[in-house]
Amino acid sequence: MEFNGRLTVRNMRERLCNYTGFTLVELLVVISIISLLSSIVFSSVNSARVKARDAKTVADISQLVLALNFAADTSGGVFPSSGGTWRCLGQTPAGQCWFQGGGPYTGLDSLNNALTPYINPIPRDPNPEAGCHGQAFYLYHSNYNDYAGVGTYIHWGYENTATQCPGRAGVWSFGCGPYCILYVGPPTT
Repeated sequence: MEFNGRLTVRNMRERLCNYTGFTLVELLVVISIISLLSSIVFSSVNSARVKARDAKTVADISQLVLALNFAADTSGGVFPSSGGTWRCLGQTPAGQCWFQGGGPYTGLDSLNNALTPYINPIPRDPNPEAGCHGQAFYLYHSNYNDYAGVGTYIHWGYENTATQCPGRAGVWSFGCGPYCILYVGPPTT
């Protein structure tokens, strides 16, 4: 078949009939390129999800600090008591959380009831498997001694190791942090 510059139906049909298709090597190359591109896309999506969960954690902590300050203002400047230990905000007394760093800890109904008028529902950690603390709860202690002295603190962990604790928060590490501890106000006895 000779091509003279004119494409006719006859020589087009001959060309299509003589076409044998893709070789196995060509198919494998295309499949490997698609696999590589999809793995890049999936890792980017997963990274964005981690950052989104950490951003939600930042917003939750801000709202919890506001709710705690409202509760303290309502009760004459006294923050709700945690009963002398760390408590899981929003958790029931029967439920447990934070099995690392001295846990497990439980919830406290009186603490949850003090916060509910100002923040309902009490937010939970958006990633229950973040770090080694797990269990999807933020911690609260009304009489703890840490970097800013004895006071009321909120404690949480981030999923992304590159996420920084807020400027005024202390940083803990149980080998899978960063874990932040934020001074909220004076202690409650």
